Amino acid sequence: MLKITVPATSANLGAGLDCIGLALSLHNEVTGELTDGGEPRIWVEDERAGSVPKDGNNLVWRAFARVYAAVGKEAPGLEIGQRNRIPIARGLGSSATAIVAGLILANEFLGGRFSKEALLGIGLELEGHVDNLAAAMMGGVTVACLNEGEVHCERYEAAEGLKAVICVPDLQVDTAESRRRLQQRVLLRNAVYNMGHALIFIGGVTTGAADKIRIGMEDRLHQGRRVKMIPGAKEVMEGAVEAGAIGACLSGSGPTILALANERFDEIERAMEEAFRRAGVQAEATAMAIEKEGAVAERIEDPEGEAATRR
Repeated sequence: MLKITVPATSANLGAGLDCIGLALSLHNEVTGELTDGGEPRIWVEDERAGSVPKDGNNLVWRAFARVYAAVGKEAPGLEIGQRNRIPIARGLGSSATAIVAGLILANEFLGGRFSKEALLGIGLELEGHVDNLAAAMMGGVTVACLNEGEVHCERYEAAEGLKAVICVPDLQVDTAESRRRLQQRVLLRNAVYNMGHALIFIGGVTTGAADKIRIGMEDRLHQGRRVKMIPGAKEVMEGAVEAGAIGACLSGSGPTILALANERFDEIERAMEEAFRRAGVQAEATAMAIEKEGAVAERIEDPEGEAATRR
């Protein structure tokens, strides 16, 4: 039996739409054990287990089967166990964790035929964009792009002491609807603005330069339209900065708001929660480290993992 541990992720980080992601110290765990065949057997453990498909539509299974298809094989039978701690449909990469887990499970059972970047290319068929996938697979801060059908990814270490304060409201955003609201054609000056700011962000987040992080989290392509779907979002971001955060943005398409900071974490958490409450939305904020390690595979000898050996 294999166990795959995959971190939550935040994508875009302001200017880096569909390109930049970072991993967070909150994880889902997926176990996989080959069976004699037939339909996948799936169990799910989380507070919203009923929303996770337990048939052929399950994302772990679909990703697993895609990898086998890529080598011209039919996927074998598989028993899948999912322990989900990452909130679903909150902009923290829950779907990406499932896809990455399925990709790695299949690759491990196939003897490691694919590189991480090649696996991301297979996963892209399911996710549609690579930012969350790359951060979940690689850890740290990632920049990814698609070139002539191939995924290319660079990974960076975040500066020591830098943490993410995530504020998760008690509401959901339909990612597909959020994406439909984006403009398909943008002004050249806005595209250039975001390209420059995204590059500055990478420089800032790797060195800890607060002014560059703050500037790099500004955006002209997507947040202005998306915040309108989230009551209080603009005020939450402003409140985080006023309380001491370096900068704040939507996590993915929201509704979670993410702030980056290196101090005053408790004050930032309270300010973000209070701003959501003023908008009539309950929310919970937590400061967490930027996870250095991406998805990890372990071979375990029993369902509880007591005889686990890290791979």
